Amino acid sequence: MAGLAVLLAVMVIPWRGTLRAPAVLSASQSQSLYAAQPGYVSGAAVHAGQAVAAGQLLAQLVSPDLDYRLAAAQAQAQQLRWQVEQQPFATKLREEGDVLRRRWAAAQAEVAGLSEERKRLEVRAPFAGRVVNANLLLADGAWLARGEPLYHIVGQDSELKAEAFIGEQDHAALTAGSSGVFVANLPEFGSVRCATAHTDQVNVAGLEQRTLASLYGGPIAVTRSQHNGLAPTTAIFRVRLSHCDPLPLTRELPGTVLLARQRHSLAGDAWTALLGLMQRERGL
Repeated sequence: MAGLAVLLAVMVIPWRGTLRAPAVLSASQSQSLYAAQPGYVSGAAVHAGQAVAAGQLLAQLVSPDLDYRLAAAQAQAQQLRWQVEQQPFATKLREEGDVLRRRWAAAQAEVAGLSEERKRLEVRAPFAGRVVNANLLLADGAWLARGEPLYHIVGQDSELKAEAFIGEQDHAALTAGSSGVFVANLPEFGSVRCATAHTDQVNVAGLEQRTLASLYGGPIAVTRSQHNGLAPTTAIFRVRLSHCDPLPLTRELPGTVLLARQRHSLAGDAWTALLGLMQRERGL
């Protein structure tokens, strides 16, 4: 009977737990840059350790496949433009009516989209700072795959921040205005305390932190999406932690954030999960 009473107490009595969430620690102004298309490096590229200005060209990539598709789209758009201009004078073209103009508009949109993709092959610094990591293959003529890491840039005099990701159930149970502790995967970096933590109210559509993505060996399950990049397979929410203890950091650091949860019981968690399942089944 005593054992049963203890078990019921554990199930029913609310208790304060600690939430563990996958996270990354980085400079508050930092960004990793990746190859937008498969291609090769054309000309000299900036190397690690160099100071850069906002908008400065770091490397120029060339994609022969993208250039071919753009040239073909431009030729198609030019041909359709000529046909639209000649439409009033040619019976066969007049029979196509507005369809011809819509085809021309679609061709122009394709040219604009491909031109924008080509512009992204100009790898530029998003802000003034320093290149702390650079791909060793960034040499004239070297071929790179789509999505291959190129640079990691840190802003000048940038403080540290952490970004953690929690599930839908944990999002509701997170203590408002709490602090957090980041624990690095690499033990030599230890832990970092962050004084404030704020949770986004909208779930993450695309995961930018590739070190946390399952496709790159991380703990968050994702799939590739044409519109959102690395799309989480379940709803996750971002927790932004700031005012972190200082730590010499030259790159994005993966790890785990410990966050305080509101008082809850195991029975309450099970009931919440059951309600959520029932709502999804009913399509509410």
